[in-house]
Amino acid sequence: MNITETAQKISEFRQLRSGWHFGEGTALPEVTIGTALKINRAAGLRGYASTNAFPGINGEIQVTVYDGSIYLEFTIDAKSKITFVREDDDHEVAYEEDLSITDALAMIPLLTEHAWRLSDLSTPTPTLIAKSAASSALRSNRLVTGAEFQLLIKPVSTAPAYPSANILRDSTKNIRIHY
Repeated sequence: MNITETAQKISEFRQLRSGWHFGEGTALPEVTIGTALKINRAAGLRGYASTNAFPGINGEIQVTVYDGSIYLEFTIDAKSKITFVREDDDHEVAYEEDLSITDALAMIPLLTEHAWRLSDLSTPTPTLIAKSAASSALRSNRLVTGAEFQLLIKPVSTAPAYPSANILRDSTKNIRIHY
């Protein structure tokens, strides 16, 4: 699922009432839903495009984040404590319990190699330009030469051009910080 679909799914967890899972399952606290939405949104803002969410019968929500071999899992309990698991290539590389929302958000790394994906969040469907007969190039009847536009032609200098760059000296100053 993409970020928007997961956010919608998490919001729909508000409709779950006690007994929603074959007679078991408690209603999900609003604070747990809000925390799940924050984690999902943070994943999207950090470049991830694929997330999902699952309700638990004890009032918890699990938010998962995917990118290739990277798998992040956040389980938010009814008391808003978060358990975090990270897997790389199906191997658990990190496990943390009793995290606050601030600590959990810090566990979502910036997906720098896929920073271009941030634009995916604002474009629901790809934009394409359709080719039509009106867009094809047409040839002119005769070739126009420079001889007909002599007033528009400027002479080219034969003097060599040397590369240069303006450098601002003293634009930065060293500041000493004493500890």
